[in-house]
Amino acid sequence: MRFLTIFAAAVLMLAAPTGANSQNLLVQPLDQGESVTPVTAVKVVLAVEKERVVPGPYARYAQKYLGAVPPLSERTGYIITGAWLSAAEYTGGAATVPDIAEGIHIRPNVYDPYDFVKSAIDRSSPAEMTAENMARDAANTIFTLRKRRFDLISGEAGENVYGAGMGAAIEELARMEEEYVSLFMGKTSVEVSTVVFEVVPEAGKTTYTVCRFSSGEGVLPENDLSAEPIVLSLTPEAAALPVQRADKKTGTLYRVAAWTSAVLMDGPDVIASKRLPVFQFGETVTGR
Repeated sequence: MRFLTIFAAAVLMLAAPTGANSQNLLVQPLDQGESVTPVTAVKVVLAVEKERVVPGPYARYAQKYLGAVPPLSERTGYIITGAWLSAAEYTGGAATVPDIAEGIHIRPNVYDPYDFVKSAIDRSSPAEMTAENMARDAANTIFTLRKRRFDLISGEAGENVYGAGMGAAIEELARMEEEYVSLFMGKTSVEVSTVVFEVVPEAGKTTYTVCRFSSGEGVLPENDLSAEPIVLSLTPEAAALPVQRADKKTGTLYRVAAWTSAVLMDGPDVIASKRLPVFQFGETVTGR
């Protein structure tokens, strides 16, 4: 199969693709006697979100002490959050990633989902510090932090804290509470990256399996039948029309791309569509 060069890069967003200008993608002169016509490559860019959930060390005590039901096992899931199609002149070399902003988006400010705050042990208590006792102490710390924050907001406390100091104190109490709550509710990290494929259409062939996608494993090779296919459908419009050129008396040959409706499908869902010029579906005309 004459396509699929794959790349991966972490990104926040996709900018407009660059490359050959639209005129070069639509009409290209051919040297006399040239047998090789220009070839269009369709670039398929998928933005994939990976969510990782890590349960807290006191997850099994969350309902007892906080009245909440947290995740009890670690899990990872993937979803496609965006898809883009673009056309570029195929040179036979490696595909290039479009102009994108690199980076990793992580929600909610969790850079290590395994890094949990250490619950302080009450050394003054004669009780044996079992896991449940530590969970109970962590829950008490949560309620204490909530009360202190409420007292600051309501004015019951903080008579010596003013202005920006008040805001900073409230923010720090909220941060500490979030860390202790994560001991019960766990942490979630989200990373968004892109995967880029290059599809080279062939005359007479309009459907391509670009890759496969699984909610449990993400993007997989197109021959992995365990996942659902991501399908690119190309439908050429009416035959390309001859163009009038100033040098029409020279008999120069021109290759005119055919406008093509490109649709990217994830199962029954359309995740991207665009009208693209494709040389393989076009025709060669003279300038007469």
